[in-house]
Amino acid sequence: MVMEQFPMFRLATLLARQLSSPIASRIKVYATRHPVFRRALVVRAGRAYRAAELRFKLWMLRLGRPPRSPPLSEHDATQVGADIIGASNALHYYVYALMTTEYSTDYEKR
Repeated sequence: MVMEQFPMFRLATLLARQLSSPIASRIKVYATRHPVFRRALVVRAGRAYRAAELRFKLWMLRLGRPPRSPPLSEHDATQVGADIIGASNALHYYVYALMTTEYSTDYEKR
């Protein structure tokens, strides 16, 4: 029973990946061209992600918390933030594909 459902899940995740790829690239282009969107959302997300990543790595190595994370340039923060937003968009499609697959299998059982 599980093996019959697996190809549908693979197909759904492949579809989600294919749908999210052009949208993620458009978000990256939009973030680099529009300064308000870049400063308000993308740069902040990139810097917050970088600071959280640094704190987590230091915590895993048991080196303590850094007094202050080194600043990330706006260009690097834009790239990291755009990647994060694109990945969250892909995650949204994966969750939707999983929910749709689960709903259809539950509907078939009834």
